[in-house]
Amino acid sequence: MPSAEVLDDAAPSDEGRIDADHEMPLGEEDETEEPAVPAPVLAARGLGHQTRGLGRQQSGLGRQTRRETVFQPFDLEVFPGELIVLTGAPGSGRTAALLSLTGNFRHNQGVVERAQTALGLVRGVHEPEPMLTAREHLDERLRLLRPVGMPTRVRRERHRAALAEAERRLPFDATAKARDLSPLDRHRLMIELARLADPAVLAVDDADVQLTLDEQRDLADALRATRLAAVLTAREATAYAPDRIVEITR
Repeated sequence: MPSAEVLDDAAPSDEGRIDADHEMPLGEEDETEEPAVPAPVLAARGLGHQTRGLGRQQSGLGRQTRRETVFQPFDLEVFPGELIVLTGAPGSGRTAALLSLTGNFRHNQGVVERAQTALGLVRGVHEPEPMLTAREHLDERLRLLRPVGMPTRVRRERHRAALAEAERRLPFDATAKARDLSPLDRHRLMIELARLADPAVLAVDDADVQLTLDEQRDLADALRATRLAAVLTAREATAYAPDRIVEITR
């Protein structure tokens, strides 16, 4: 069975080439320091998942153990500021793969090493409450995240400042209820909620559902503006101009 395939369209790099016309004079040392290579904030090796079930034997007598693949193993490294898109056919296990990367779905193949991750919009798993306003969502999340043991006055001041900053970043009225937000603004709200936890990686599911191509580009801009690594799932990745595309298969 074929394994998941990582597609990288980046142009070949000239890094490491030596220009013969600019040789270093004898007796001189090159004191130029090479830039430090950043460590990945998310890395997966052989990540996959299979389930066990019972099925009838062909003879019709008794039952036998049967394995069902949720998604095929794949490798991935994500670096700070990158935008990665997981693609695949319907039912390919994109959402399960995304949640496995973030620690919200238990996998049974491979390993994942991650810095702190946070979920954006994942339908059925992490969605805004329809009757709460954007401000109420932000206020509630900040209360859950506030540190213990801080003096009350300092805690309240920091809470108000953080709430005001988060509201300022929203491109819509913070008094709007979640049920009245457009699909794009629902994504934007969930991105701001995720950012409050100061993660290294944001994860967003079905990033192209109910969004036009222009709105998908706007969502990509909003994610890149956070300067965090972002991992999305989408049927098509073109509008996001991702750093890498990973095809998820079963």
